[in-house]
Amino acid sequence: MSMKKGKALFLMILVVLCLSACSKNMTFSGESENWTAEFFLFQHNEMEDANIVLRYKGEEEINSIGPFEYKAESIGYGFARGGAELNKEGVFEDSEGLSERTTPENEEIETTVKWKGKTEKIILTLKTNTVGPL
Repeated sequence: MSMKKGKALFLMILVVLCLSACSKNMTFSGESENWTAEFFLFQHNEMEDANIVLRYKGEEEINSIGPFEYKAESIGYGFARGGAELNKEGVFEDSEGLSERTTPENEEIETTVKWKGKTEKIILTLKTNTVGPL
């Protein structure tokens, strides 16, 4: 292999490694009187995958909560679901596939939960931020 081809191959490998390492994982969290929420964002190549975990911490029996709805919003972004159900541990998890956006680190995510005629707002703020390979 010539020196020129060797350098080109090395450069291509270096670029691929750098691109694969250009990812960011952020966790936003917050709580209200009856709920805790965590929002996990996985960013890679200007795309974003989102997961949300809602936990009921109130005093009512978990099986009495019934279907609820939630909405998570930030500037230029919304994620909502109706008819959501808690599992037997009082946890609900949901995800949104890849989308063409990246949430800034300083963003607050306002999450609203509605159940049984009640409404609570939760402000989620950045708790962890890691950069590295997926």
